[in-house]
Amino acid sequence: NVVFASAIDGWAFRVEQFADIIAEKFGMRREVLQKTLWGDYYLNLKTKKIEHAKKTAVGSKRKPMFVQLVLENIWNAYEAVAGSESTAEKRQKVVEKMKLEVPARDVTHRDSRHALQAIMSAWLPVSQAIFDAVIENVPSPQDAQKLRAAVVWPHPHDPADVQISACGAPAVSRRDSFQLQRDAVLECTADPPVMGYISKMVPLDEDQFQASAVSVAEQPGSEETDSGEGASRTHLVAVTRVYSGAIRPGDEVYIYGPKYNPLSIGNTSESEELPPHCKKAQIKKLFMFMGRDVEEVDCASSGHICGILGLDDLVLKTATVSSVPPGLCFPLHQNTEYSDAIASSLVVHVAVSPSRKEGIDKLKEGLKKLNQSDPALETYVNSHGQHIIAATGELHLERCLRDLKEKFAPGVDFMTSPPIVAYRETVIGKSGNPEKRDGAVYNKCKITEGQTANGACMFRLKVVPLPMRLAKFLDSYSRKGRRLLAAEGMTSDEDEKTRFRQELAAAFESYEESLVDGEQIVKFWREKLRDDLWALGPSQFGPNALFCGLSLPLDETPLTVRKLKALVSGGDAVAEEISNVGVSSTTQESGVLEAGAKETGDEAGPDEAGGAATAGPAAENEKIAVWSQMIRGILTAFQLVTTAGPLCEEPLHAVAVFIEEITVDPAYEPGSSDPFGNLAGQVINSFKDAVRAGMLEGGPRLMEPTISVSVQASMESLSGLYALLGKRRGKILREELIEGTSFFVVDAIVPTSESFGLFQVLRKQTSGEAAPTMQISDWDLVVQNPFWKPETQEELEDLAKDDLTKINNNLARKLILSIRRKKGLKVDEKIVDKADKQRTLHRKK
Repeated sequence: NVVFASAIDGWAFRVEQFADIIAEKFGMRREVLQKTLWGDYYLNLKTKKIEHAKKTAVGSKRKPMFVQLVLENIWNAYEAVAGSESTAEKRQKVVEKMKLEVPARDVTHRDSRHALQAIMSAWLPVSQAIFDAVIENVPSPQDAQKLRAAVVWPHPHDPADVQISACGAPAVSRRDSFQLQRDAVLECTADPPVMGYISKMVPLDEDQFQASAVSVAEQPGSEETDSGEGASRTHLVAVTRVYSGAIRPGDEVYIYGPKYNPLSIGNTSESEELPPHCKKAQIKKLFMFMGRDVEEVDCASSGHICGILGLDDLVLKTATVSSVPPGLCFPLHQNTEYSDAIASSLVVHVAVSPSRKEGIDKLKEGLKKLNQSDPALETYVNSHGQHIIAATGELHLERCLRDLKEKFAPGVDFMTSPPIVAYRETVIGKSGNPEKRDGAVYNKCKITEGQTANGACMFRLKVVPLPMRLAKFLDSYSRKGRRLLAAEGMTSDEDEKTRFRQELAAAFESYEESLVDGEQIVKFWREKLRDDLWALGPSQFGPNALFCGLSLPLDETPLTVRKLKALVSGGDAVAEEISNVGVSSTTQESGVLEAGAKETGDEAGPDEAGGAATAGPAAENEKIAVWSQMIRGILTAFQLVTTAGPLCEEPLHAVAVFIEEITVDPAYEPGSSDPFGNLAGQVINSFKDAVRAGMLEGGPRLMEPTISVSVQASMESLSGLYALLGKRRGKILREELIEGTSFFVVDAIVPTSESFGLFQVLRKQTSGEAAPTMQISDWDLVVQNPFWKPETQEELEDLAKDDLTKINNNLARKLILSIRRKKGLKVDEKIVDKADKQRTLHRKK
């Protein structure tokens, strides 16, 4: 399956091709030549036999058969056609000897490279070598779909046998429909149902549509072609692999997005509205890809790859095309690992904005098409309303901006911001060690108190650093975790939940083995995750955790808490409820409503006691409503505070919040008018302020993203490489000599903010000898305390209180101030220092 080729000269060959040529010329067996043309085989010209030898004597002139019979013929052709002594007569002799059909104008062309390309492409055409390799090695669609069954059909278990009536059709068994689709896909049958997968959206210009194809202006989503000057002439074609059935123009099909879940859909016969992530479309035109152009076809049956025009508004990047209605159709290729890998490799983020407000609509449409056309790109709108383009590198970003300007939004003048870098905020506790974060660190952390504006609710909490490895694991699972929390019964999702718990246990085991006191750390956090976990954040699943071990008077645990406990511990989500106890020791100490009601009943008279007994259930319901409202406020506040921290409103990372105590004033009446507003809103504000205050007490630190850089450089360029990496705050991880060469491979970690322009500067400083490859790595802790000031006696002796040199050179402080300036936040800095002191400049006359 190996093809030897030269792209610059336009030729390619396989060993089998030269085996045919040599067998015909020398009368040798083709099967023997196919086995011996590559490897340590030599042709003995005296005995005319092929010999096998692993080693040859030093100074021996014996050449392997590949060199003797293949490469030397190519070298001779190069010398005769493009050598220093090449003439038109020699080129003509080569053409006649090889029995090639090459136009005379190409043979006698004064440019030898042009003649070489014409002769070599006629002798060893690329198309023949590639197509022969494809035909002989690539399996047919019938065989390939069976070999790739686990990827093509990601549904290992049969669904429940229920009757589903979809879109007005008669009721059909979901299990029967499942088996029908599975057999059709694996057998690659041309019979219904239609099952296809859109792998990507390809941008094509109008010039690439041949005259046989209908005008693309007739297709949906292409109205902008006639909208006047500056309209886009680029159209998106959905590249579709048909796995079963046949697609024809005029067919009505369903388009299922990546988030479509058939098991969450019931009967849809009485409703004309389609379920989420499902749309209906009519196939207008089909195209077959013919090199750079496309040709219209009437049918695309199973096993073919075709293009569908007019699905711009229905498909973002990937989708499943099927004739099976929703609730019965099971999608193809639900590969979330690939999208997660792409998201982790998006290094460069920039904001684009039009120079004139009239171009905002065209720019939005262009960004949408750019996002659809590039699988390794993401465009989105951030919380500040900026339109962001996230690319894998500077060269990728440059190409995307050029495509946006020339293809997708022509005529729109837009501006590009400097690269945007995301940061994170964390705490280190009293230990200062990001790895040693166990119960001892928890006991050393201070308790922070918070109280609502009306004084009805008070809570005490601790902000504790979460182990970095646990936070990294949760962060890597964030996208998948949110999907699992929202999943509703798909068998593949249940398998992923089991895999999540297994990987979490494996992460704890590796943590336990890598640290001296890892057993105590693992025991502490494993118990907390199993028993007291309430929420992960931000966005319901992330590297921050909320814990609460209190027994609260609730009739039912919030659904989000139950789902999260079921995902982490593996128990039944409904049965995992917080106990509805009367008065536990914790609630008595916390002063919950039970204690207050009991004290009031003891002091009341007989008539009052009877009235209280009558009003008992109503009072109990009001109490439960107050607690439910407060818990919802706490859960919402946790999601908000993990999204924006106290330093510069960046998301939190590796932060755990422990609720130690919750108190509700027994005299609080929820039905009365409150001048401070809704209780849940007050809880949100006060809980956020308490967590932020706890972070400032627990040693806040900034975390910055890093880039993993791998550079291959010569020994002479190592000094310049090390100087450049040191200047950009890089850390050398590994330096290794490539065996058999004089080149070194240097692996380093560089902050993302320092990596912009690294490629160009490195090439320039090493005279082009070093070329880096970059990939997003991890979050690195900025060790400096942003609030450091000289306090001890030694520090005051070295630095006076009014000496701000070291404070202003604090890296963490400078990063925080720059982020706050970009966001328009308040910056606490002195603009004028010692305004009463005047400096007189001496001028020489």
